[in-house]
Formats: sequence, C-alpha cells, structure tokens
Amino acid sequence: MKKITSVLLSVVMVLSMLCTSALAAGATDSLKATAVGENGMITVTITAAEATTNGKFTVEYDRTCLALEGYKVAGLITHVSESTGSVTVSYATTTADAVAAGKTIVELRFAVVGYWSFTNIPVFVEEFNSNESVNEELASL
Repeated sequence: MKKITSVLLSVVMVLSMLCTSALAAGATDSLKATAVGENGMITVTITAAEATTNGKFTVEYDRTCLALEGYKVAGLITHVSESTGSVTVSYATTTADAVAAGKTIVELRFAVVGYWSFTNIPVFVEEFNSNESVNEELASL
C-alpha cells in the first residue's frame, strides 16, 4: 500500500510541475514588447494580448547609451523603480477596470545618450495576472 501511495504522490508532483511550466509559457504568449526609435528617443511598449489586472516587468538597458526619460503605466495602482541599468514596473487594477486586450500596459521612453545600435533591451516578465512566478524573458529588443 505504501508503494502505491508513493507512486501516486510522485505522479501528482510531476503533473503539478508540468502545469506550472505551461502557465509560465502562456504568460509570455499573452504579451508583446516592441521598441521604436525616433528623433533621438527609444520607446519600449508592452501590450497585452488578453485582458490583464496585474503584472510586473523588468526592462534592462545600457546606461551609457540610454537614459530613462519618462513612462506611462496602466492600472489603478502602479509602482516604478529604477536602478542602475534597469527599470521595474508593477501595476494592479480591479477586474472591472482591467487593461483590455490589445491595449498598452507600459510605455517607457528613453533618450539616446550614446551609440546604441547594437545595444539589447531585454524585457522580462516576472508576474502576469494570476501567475506570480513567470520569470521569463519576453523579448530582447
């Protein structure tokens, strides 16, 4: 009986790990990141492919090439923290005020302060909707 119980518990553990991986992969499929350069500015935009009520993103950048000039964040509650070479953005809203599919969640504006043509701007998803442990790279712009 103990052997059957341990086998069943092992199967349940493996299945729960597979479900977690599937949820994490789905989060990045529900988001899109783009970067557009114009007039000495780079605008990084993150949009949702599905309605969203909360999330957390980190965008890394080379401070010798780019300087954060401003941002817009959707949501009733927002938090933006900047550290050396990265900016982390969190947002939350009620279900009634969710950010609709296709709408912009985050827009970051960077001034070009150095030669940037080969600089990567990686965008990481840390949390999205009910999934609080995504921790995946969304894009490298």
